[in-house]
Amino acid sequence: RIHKALPELKLLLTEEKTDKLLEKLSAGELDAALLALPAGDSSTESKALFEDPFLLAVPKHHKLASRKWVTVADIAHEPLLLLEDGHCLRAQALEFCRAPHVSEYKEFRATSLETLRQMVVAGVGITLIPESARQKNDGLCYIPFRDKKVARTIGLVWRKGTSRSEVIQNIIRIICNSSIAASR
Repeated sequence: RIHKALPELKLLLTEEKTDKLLEKLSAGELDAALLALPAGDSSTESKALFEDPFLLAVPKHHKLASRKWVTVADIAHEPLLLLEDGHCLRAQALEFCRAPHVSEYKEFRATSLETLRQMVVAGVGITLIPESARQKNDGLCYIPFRDKKVARTIGLVWRKGTSRSEVIQNIIRIICNSSIAASR
């Protein structure tokens, strides 16, 4: 949709941990970053774009797989697989799972969502996956949380005073008017 609306824009995507993206943004190596908010500092501006709910990902044979929804209490005593230190998704998952008896499976930390998926498929544990990263036919059951607050806010972050502010505002408008943001 962005390419269609702004055909002259050369959009290059970089995937990296939040701290690295913010460093590149600060250094002028990136014009903007799509991040889980809050992010940035006094030298940046941000705009919330949509909510991205977390889903519980379990193997198809798991006792919770047939549930229509779950609560954080439902995952007590379950081995929770998380990403390694430095991933904002790890910190967000830990924040939402601050219930008694919910703890991380400390013998394993993944470097990517794909590794997390494969470990869950193999039956090593369960994990939280953002709805935006949900995949079809990957061998997992994705179950929403009853509490709609188990979500993160996705936004665009950019340097204050950038000469690209008009383009950034256009990108924000396109994303906010798209079905991605509207469906959340």
